[in-house]
Amino acid sequence: MVDAVNILLGIFQDAWGVIVFLIGVFVVLGLTVIVLKGTVAQALGSNIFVTQAVLSALGLLLFVLMAFYAIPAIVKSITISTPNCGPITDLGNAAALAIGAVGAMRMLYSTFRGVAMTAVGAPAGISQSAFEIGLVLFGMLAASAIVPIVTAFLGGC
Repeated sequence: MVDAVNILLGIFQDAWGVIVFLIGVFVVLGLTVIVLKGTVAQALGSNIFVTQAVLSALGLLLFVLMAFYAIPAIVKSITISTPNCGPITDLGNAAALAIGAVGAMRMLYSTFRGVAMTAVGAPAGISQSAFEIGLVLFGMLAASAIVPIVTAFLGGC
């Protein structure tokens, strides 16, 4: 069981690296588009669109920094507080790690989607992605409360 979890975690780590690289590419593209919009607005003398471009760039950077700092910290904090009392506890620990890995990938995908939508100029990309990240966090919180209960019910210490 532990070998299968280690294989899955290795796959998720590789996917994490690919998605982080793609997020970086789309951040650069998005910032380029925002800078070009701001430059054109400045050339035309429109202060409102310049302000919008500056705030969009700051919002995009803050969203990406939040994702890159918060998601790893959240995943590292996933632990199970049950003592090691047999295969049921090992299964509970494996389930917690799998839930954390899937949750991290879902949060990273939402970040990628928001950044990509912002890069192409789609409205409400970052706000929808932030909402999806909140849903994943709520699901992980619910799972972290349920897994120890189920482990104890099925025969853990």
